[in-house]
Amino acid sequence: MPKVRIIHLSSSMKSVDIMAKWAHEKWFAPHNISYNAVLKDYRKRCNVNSLPSAFVAKDEIRTCGMVSLKQFDLLSRKDLSPWLSSLYVLPEYRNKGVGSALVRVCEKEAGRLGFSEMFLFVDYRDSAHLEKYYSSLGWIGYSDEVDSFGHSVKVMRKKL
Repeated sequence: MPKVRIIHLSSSMKSVDIMAKWAHEKWFAPHNISYNAVLKDYRKRCNVNSLPSAFVAKDEIRTCGMVSLKQFDLLSRKDLSPWLSSLYVLPEYRNKGVGSALVRVCEKEAGRLGFSEMFLFVDYRDSAHLEKYYSSLGWIGYSDEVDSFGHSVKVMRKKL
């Protein structure tokens, strides 16, 4: 497998379209949210010294993963911030350290921006697997909540 590097989205604006496509297909299309709405949101994630911000994993050939750092990600918990969000890695790049590298970069960025902790919520469709994955990276369970679509989700926290 070619070497993968993690870069800030602002250094790879061409990646915005593919990131929005992945997010739309995985999380938003089932809720009838348009691709154009998702694309508009992803275009806002190019901030370097403020939120929202995003990172992409790239090899010599293509964009192969993404993660975002957002001020808010769960409407019911606007008291918590910031949030690791939208972690996605192409299937053929999984279990090769790409996801964990994206998470670490996001954690480091949150610390650089002055945060002492961060949060995420795991997708209800694969919560057991995702909780185990994030726990292996040092995240701990924080609370049970309901997402914007009425699904039960697990919020996790990491002290930085």
